[in-house]
Amino acid sequence: MASRWLDLRWALSVLCVLLMVETVSGARGSSTGAHISPQFPASGVNQTPVVDCRKVCGLNVSDRCDFIRTNPDCRSDGGYLDYLEGIFCHFPPSLLPLAVTLYVSWLLYLFLILGVTAAKFFCPNLSAISTTLKLSHNVAGVTFLAFGNGAPDIFSALVAFSDPHTAGLALGALFGAGVLVTTVVAGGITILHPFMAASRPFFRDVVFYMVAVFLTFLMLFRGRVTLAWAL
Repeated sequence: MASRWLDLRWALSVLCVLLMVETVSGARGSSTGAHISPQFPASGVNQTPVVDCRKVCGLNVSDRCDFIRTNPDCRSDGGYLDYLEGIFCHFPPSLLPLAVTLYVSWLLYLFLILGVTAAKFFCPNLSAISTTLKLSHNVAGVTFLAFGNGAPDIFSALVAFSDPHTAGLALGALFGAGVLVTTVVAGGITILHPFMAASRPFFRDVVFYMVAVFLTFLMLFRGRVTLAWAL
């Protein structure tokens, strides 16, 4: 119990430090925002108000921070941390590998928090619902568990499709999540806790997944989606 309390205090302290850093960086950005010209520098930068944010890598090092802060395409609508401003304004170019390492470590920490949340709260609730409704593990896995795991992917895909710059990322994320679950996750569970899979439900799920992937390929090949295909 004491170790869990220490882990919780450590996680809260890390989140507080990150929020303080973001607050300080935001204050610095607002104080220096009056000195930043709304027009981009003339050294090879497009003078249009909105430029693709991915072009920041082709600019001079001295122009990248101003480009990130003044370009509307680089602004994030949600989240507590501005990752682009942090990596291009608060880290010198020589410390770019350090910034990437910190971001990757933060991503792994978020995955750890998500895993602990699922293990402590989501899985027990799912087990209680399945027991109350007298559902087998196979039925609960393809209904409640699939909906719970796929709900974040659905909403993130809808948000990604609303922007033409991230539409391809949405498809890649959906297929990547499917490949990760069917290969890495299933293989890791088998290694850590060997079990005997039911042949008929496993074959049913594999066939359904292959049919869904093939229909998605046909939709992308045709370049349009009809109401019948969507249903």
